[in-house]
Amino acid sequence: MEDPVLTTHEAARLLGVSVRTAQNWIENDILDAWKTPGGHRRVRESAVLELRDRLAKETTRECPRVSVLLLAGSESANRYQEALLKIKGVVVERTTDTLSSLIAVGRLLPAVVVVEVLAGAWDRGAMVGHLLNDPSLGHTSVLAVCDSVGRGYLQALDGHPRLRLVTCEGSSAVDDVAHLVAAQFLENSPAAESGGASELRYPLVGNEAARLSAVRRAGLVDTRYEPEFDEIAGLTARTLEAPICLISLLTQDRQWFKAHFGLDVRETPRAWAFCNYTIVDDFFTVHDAREDARFQRNPLVEGPPHIRFYAGAALRDVDGFALGSLCVIDRLPRVLDADGQNTLRLLAGLLTDRINLAIRTRQLHWRKADTMA
Repeated sequence: MEDPVLTTHEAARLLGVSVRTAQNWIENDILDAWKTPGGHRRVRESAVLELRDRLAKETTRECPRVSVLLLAGSESANRYQEALLKIKGVVVERTTDTLSSLIAVGRLLPAVVVVEVLAGAWDRGAMVGHLLNDPSLGHTSVLAVCDSVGRGYLQALDGHPRLRLVTCEGSSAVDDVAHLVAAQFLENSPAAESGGASELRYPLVGNEAARLSAVRRAGLVDTRYEPEFDEIAGLTARTLEAPICLISLLTQDRQWFKAHFGLDVRETPRAWAFCNYTIVDDFFTVHDAREDARFQRNPLVEGPPHIRFYAGAALRDVDGFALGSLCVIDRLPRVLDADGQNTLRLLAGLLTDRINLAIRTRQLHWRKADTMA
């Protein structure tokens, strides 16, 4: 049966995505392709149709998929795998040594790496350091199951925001690992549901537990600066003639900035975030914060950067959950006219596409690895 050869443009049209997105999937080995002698990419129609089917299944899945890489001794690995597979949405790949683990990390871009670091396994301690210091793995959390010697290998990394240490002594290690995976990435976990809502003085979306899970799965918080995000923040500030532009992500207790133009800080407590209102209303403006009872006592109004004007548009993932916002801030009261509001919405839409491309690319890595297993 004939299997036509397609150009990148034809593949993109068949997939219903932009040419740039198709090129990105080719470069990340999501879509198999080759180059002609003239340097042009070509793909088989069958490969495109297979990817389209995978995308359709990904869109209609009942729960998120969380890729977990597991490196442990065979007996303990069996116990960890059994417990992890009971968590709906988790996909586990096992490796047997440090080298194969590093190769698998590059292929999978996993959400979680579970690694047993015991006495004599200093190379696994070094591997953990590499994973935490690699800027392309800012979305990956590491759960290290250690004895006292293994904990010593990781002493210099203790306190890293993406590292959790679990003691191997006693019978609770397996349950602790499973709980941490569920708490960090999946809905209806104790960590996702707690929220401390009774103490919060800002509005919450109705699906806040699911939204927090979506923020964790997006894998953007506490990652490195990236030029694409910085450029969008700068462009937005210049276009709307605002001295400050932020790309904010709202976690359970923090407002963390993926990009911050005109402001030096990287994060604030969530309770200070004007963006709490943006993710509820999708678009939100404040003309003069000093005259708004909701913000008069806000430390960002009373002190630096002395916010007066704010306008924000929500950033949503492919499932519609609000991750945060693209917002502009001024130290003087002002009104954003209809054209300005439409421009901010447009730029937020472009940024949303960029975020969802990164999320979807990682999910496709996981799905492809799962089908090949």
